[in-house]
Amino acid sequence: MKFTLGSMLLVLSVVAASSGSTQAAWNNVFQLTCNDRPRTSYYAAPAPAPDACCAQPERRVEYVQRSYYQPVTEWRRESYRVPVKETVKSYYWEPVKSYSYTSYYDPCSQSCQEIAVPRTSYVMKEQCNSVERMVEKTRLVPVRSYREVTETTPVVTYYYPPTRRSSYYTVPAPPIGAPRIDEFRNAPPAGSQTSPGTPETINPTDLPTGNSFPRQMPPATSNKPSASKSLPANANTASRPARLRGEVVEKDQLTPKAGSKLVFVNADNHEDRKYAKANEFGEFDLTLPAGDWYLYVDRGDGNAVRYKKLTIAPNDTRDFRLVSR
Repeated sequence: MKFTLGSMLLVLSVVAASSGSTQAAWNNVFQLTCNDRPRTSYYAAPAPAPDACCAQPERRVEYVQRSYYQPVTEWRRESYRVPVKETVKSYYWEPVKSYSYTSYYDPCSQSCQEIAVPRTSYVMKEQCNSVERMVEKTRLVPVRSYREVTETTPVVTYYYPPTRRSSYYTVPAPPIGAPRIDEFRNAPPAGSQTSPGTPETINPTDLPTGNSFPRQMPPATSNKPSASKSLPANANTASRPARLRGEVVEKDQLTPKAGSKLVFVNADNHEDRKYAKANEFGEFDLTLPAGDWYLYVDRGDGNAVRYKKLTIAPNDTRDFRLVSR
């Protein structure tokens, strides 16, 4: 059998084509189908740690022992006597006197004389008499007394972790080139020339000439607010509201009173009112403008009672506790 040049080239091309698949011939079906595809790995990031501002309150349970006197009614047996009238039949012997007469002959008078001889006999009789006697009886009499009762009541208190607060606020510096609130820009004096490209609010710099002597440069103006200059009365500092935070507790000053409603009424304008409601821990948080305010606390029956008068200063941060009445 003779091989031609064309048959040799055909055999070499078949061998070259099959050599690329010989590497995967021993692999399984999964490697044949996914050998050249990109592999994907999944990674689940751990859960982030809870933020310090959202820390859960610490729950503490304290037991308070209380004593009080409870009225108790007891029934006691008592004996007493009652007079009772009765009719009693009695018997007695009544004497009865009788006379018997006898006669005899008196020789002196030669006549018959009659002599009466007395006799006493007794006859039994009966009579009814009213007699009073005492009968003893018993009865139950209520006796009221007081006994001491001691009970232990749990009191739940929630403590929040302390938070760092500061009552000092820093006023940010104005941006470079911007005027302060107490700066007023003046127009350039008449006869002065403004160099091209220079704003009209900045005076031109006096450049030395050949006939002039060197002059001292004016002091540089700082863009930072000067400590010697005070802000005007209508600055934003007075208009910044104050922040009030507190809690409402029961009369024992330990148990929080959840759901309490608070009303803040402006002393100058009674139509200006601010409302706040305590959460499940008895705490509330709100902001108030500066001024005098009347604080009213809901009694629970739909009516509010005046609690106290507050004087709020600008930028004030105040914490206080309200005891329910």
